[in-house]
Amino acid sequence: LKAITVAINALYPAWLNEMADAFQKEWKRVPVQFTKENHDPVTGEAILFVDGLRMDLGHRLCSMITNDGCSCTLSHRFSALPTETSTAKPAVMPIAGELYAGEKLTPKTRSGAMANLTALRSILEEKGFCVLADLDTGNPQKSAWTDCANIDEEGHSKGIELPLVLDRELKRICDRVIELLDAGWHSVRIVTDHGWLLLPGGLPKTDLKPALAEIKKSRYAQIRPDAAVDYPVVPWSWDRNVRIAFAPGITSFEDGKIYAHGGLSPQEVVVPEIIVSRESRQSGGIEIEEPAWAGLRCRVKVEGAVGNIADIRLQPADSQSSCASGGKQIDIEGNVALVVVDDSLEGKTAWLVVLDGRKNVISQREIRIGGD
Repeated sequence: LKAITVAINALYPAWLNEMADAFQKEWKRVPVQFTKENHDPVTGEAILFVDGLRMDLGHRLCSMITNDGCSCTLSHRFSALPTETSTAKPAVMPIAGELYAGEKLTPKTRSGAMANLTALRSILEEKGFCVLADLDTGNPQKSAWTDCANIDEEGHSKGIELPLVLDRELKRICDRVIELLDAGWHSVRIVTDHGWLLLPGGLPKTDLKPALAEIKKSRYAQIRPDAAVDYPVVPWSWDRNVRIAFAPGITSFEDGKIYAHGGLSPQEVVVPEIIVSRESRQSGGIEIEEPAWAGLRCRVKVEGAVGNIADIRLQPADSQSSCASGGKQIDIEGNVALVVVDDSLEGKTAWLVVLDGRKNVISQREIRIGGD
């Protein structure tokens, strides 16, 4: 590790600093305007938030997910400024339009309460989003928000050793995405708040007089209204009257920082947004009609899926949850008859699913075993 650190410090800092300087100058010349807005719930979409998913990690994650047989679309967006979780996470949430500028660079709700985790989750639920716990897969006929992984937390705690745990964290995200798709979600949209800088020898120190700042962190400071500084200054994303000064290049207002974010550099600001689905789920033209029940025997007509397998499951993508002995083939007229073998399931909610040749779910309909 020591030899690697020496090699990195010989080549990396100058290149990284030059890139950050150029980025800051271009941002000042053509600043990106921040807009806060609400997004309606999308049926079948789970939004998965990852704290600190840098763009390079986004590309690695896409490769991992693609290798698991899914389709990935990666695009980019710009983080809210400063690139801190308290500012940038609320900005990427689908209820950002419900929030307003608050104190200590944290938005507030309409009631004036600080937009902390509890308040944000409450607003998500009010707006029709299910908030899923770590192991919860929820109802894929709705829209959901969930959090995953600890990249940023690991960066702050491990510093130079962060790369040693990144593969583990990316696998956690990949596994969670697959888990949600397996549970029947049509797509998973992965969003993040900010990236970060990591420099083994530590970020170079830049001085900022305490009298000039109301809040000072490693990569940025909220400066007083009448303060004059020679560093890049831009408005806070939630209130243009609040001024944020950024440490120039890759420098830090605090000494000894190996891992840091909050600043204005490509690695901190340009972040990925990834939409994941299973290609087979894009099959269109399949319509599952209302089933007819006679006791625990279900007859149903399925348009556009002749020759495919139909099944009744407690969880759409879990073949082990089949209630109908693994299902049957849909006949040439689009009809299929399925029998639920366990009479204790009568009255329970289940899913009538249609499978493609690879046993992936390509259409589904929520039903009640035995009928209403």
